Amino acid sequence: MVQEKKPLIWYSGEKEIGVFRMDKKQIEREIAELKMEYVNLQGDIEKLESVGQNRQVTKAEERLGLMEEKLSKLNEKLFQFD
Repeated sequence: MVQEKKPLIWYSGEKEIGVFRMDKKQIEREIAELKMEYVNLQGDIEKLESVGQNRQVTKAEERLGLMEEKLSKLNEKLFQFD
């Protein structure tokens, strides 16, 4: 069975930055990579907090929020394959 590639739209803030199609394996791979980046960024935030770098913490937390949105969209697309 050939899997249909689903359209996926990437956003940066409110701006659409790209549209392309991914198959199920590509979506799963992207989710895994994003989860690893997320965990690494959480560790970086802890380090920044420990040395009082509040401005960088705020920026990193904003990036976490964007990553969470991206993960949510990827999981929605993955669910459509089932």
